[in-house]
Amino acid sequence: MDEQHQTLSHYRKHQAARHLLKSVPTATVSETVATVRKRITDTKAKWESINYIYILDGKHRLKGVISIKNLFGSAQRKKM
Repeated sequence: MDEQHQTLSHYRKHQAARHLLKSVPTATVSETVATVRKRITDTKAKWESINYIYILDGKHRLKGVISIKNLFGSAQRKKM
């Protein structure tokens, strides 16, 4: 059992917290679409899910979410 599952295994099987993902791609609100695209395609990170990019502010608070499909369909100079 990997470290992440050990951490969440104390939750009951049907609790939402048991299904949390800890390793997901993120971006900051100030980054451009091109920068995020490059990081997503160049990285060797092993995310648990890559369906969405979670957009965070400078204090790591969630500001938005964008799907991979929308990310690659957006203008490269656009800010997240």
